[in-house]
Amino acid sequence: MIKNFQKNKNKYYIFGLLIWPYIFLFPHTSNLLVLGNDFELIYFSYKKYIYEFFIDGLIPLWLPSQSSGYTLIYNPFAQFFYIPSWILFYFHKIFLLDFSKYNYLIYTIGGISIYNLGQYLWLKKLNINPFYAFLAGLIITSGLKITEILRFPNAVHSFCWFSWILLGITLSQYNNKKLKSSIVIFFSTLMLLTAGYPYYIVYSSLLFSFFFIFISTSWAKVNMLKISKENSSSFVSSLFVCSVSFALSLIIALPWLLKVLQTLNMTKNRNLHDINFASVLNSNLVDNLGSWFFPPISMAEGWFYFGIFVTFIIIYFFIGNILNRQSLIKNKLLIVYFAIFYFIVFSFSKAGDSSIFNFFWENFDLIKNMRAWARINIILIPIFSIL
Repeated sequence: MIKNFQKNKNKYYIFGLLIWPYIFLFPHTSNLLVLGNDFELIYFSYKKYIYEFFIDGLIPLWLPSQSSGYTLIYNPFAQFFYIPSWILFYFHKIFLLDFSKYNYLIYTIGGISIYNLGQYLWLKKLNINPFYAFLAGLIITSGLKITEILRFPNAVHSFCWFSWILLGITLSQYNNKKLKSSIVIFFSTLMLLTAGYPYYIVYSSLLFSFFFIFISTSWAKVNMLKISKENSSSFVSSLFVCSVSFALSLIIALPWLLKVLQTLNMTKNRNLHDINFASVLNSNLVDNLGSWFFPPISMAEGWFYFGIFVTFIIIYFFIGNILNRQSLIKNKLLIVYFAIFYFIVFSFSKAGDSSIFNFFWENFDLIKNMRAWARINIILIPIFSIL
């Protein structure tokens, strides 16, 4: 039995990561608890509306009952061009299932499973022991931040592709994996762009940029990827692969995204270009420190504390490196990268109270219709998984 496990442990790890979110969220998967908030009032209502027409052979493009008429296909809440959403519709239609809130919740939780699988494959590619990569999936996806966004199905199904894009960026560092890298980045980015949560598109661009710079360093290639010089891709070559893959997916999704932006600009309070609007639900130093030491005093969406296990990982990593001087020298670039990235993410979460955020807000019109910047802390999760 032990030999059989050793032989097939990779399959067991993958299976365990796929079903873990449903086990951990048993009160929801058993239907003992139901989600409310935006999950029912916004996201499910759109899906239910589309599905009822779909089973009758019609594709609704307009929602006459909302605001005396409102576009459906250019409303990001409707997630109209997201492929897994249509797979869900066809599955219900083929098996003659009722499209219920419970089924939609199971679909939403499935997004966490998608992320788990991508993170496991990504961490393995960083030469992290498969068992530790498996444990990281169990711990990270049990944290408060991911379970907190279950009420936003589109957010879950945007976030779940982060790990796959990071995997694609990592593969771009290999000369013999450029095609695989391009396919992974292209498909995953297309899913992210059409998943219907524009906030995470903006947030993730910061994560992907910083990670690409980090993984392209000679230190990361030697100490994490362990790539031979012959198989190591140059910075320019890797950048070209990633940029072209991102660009191709953006070209496909851009017509829809531009219409979404036009729709939002015509929506109340979405075209103010007011720094006070951007500062709504922002974070601050009290929120940040408070979330680590006494979470109840902080705004839940701005918590940088993702759970006791994640906290333990971070403390263990830093104390272990401090006590082991040789390890500290080896991991110093990772520590510096983490510190800088954490500081920048926190600066953006402060919105109007941050000079870094204000610089971007004044120079990039795209972010002027965005608020609730405290939620940007979601992009720390993949970095925590490395630690």
